[in-house]
Amino acid sequence: MTSFDAVQCKLTYSSDPKYEKVEWHNDSDKRVTRYLFNTKTRDHMFCPKCGASIGIDFGKTRPDDPLYGISVRQFNNIDLDSLRYEKFDGMQKLGNGVDLSGTEINPKTGEPLAST
Repeated sequence: MTSFDAVQCKLTYSSDPKYEKVEWHNDSDKRVTRYLFNTKTRDHMFCPKCGASIGIDFGKTRPDDPLYGISVRQFNNIDLDSLRYEKFDGMQKLGNGVDLSGTEINPKTGEPLAST
């Protein structure tokens, strides 16, 4: 992790390398399970056997500068306390999400937004 600082979001610890900096071995990018939820704009990648979160593919939302959010918790021998973190509040900065019914949710209150 010497070449990347980690981003500490409210939900995860990750590193955000550019596509060209990530090397997938043995076609593992084709073997991860991908799931779209909430806004359906980012592929969340999981291990198909144990369900561990591997990261997020931001390519669809950043086509001019695609990157991955890779969970640093998935690497062996990483001391999370020794990393430098950039704090990020994705819930606040990325705007409103939707609940399973499709209702927009205010990220500050967690309450449904008023209909207009």
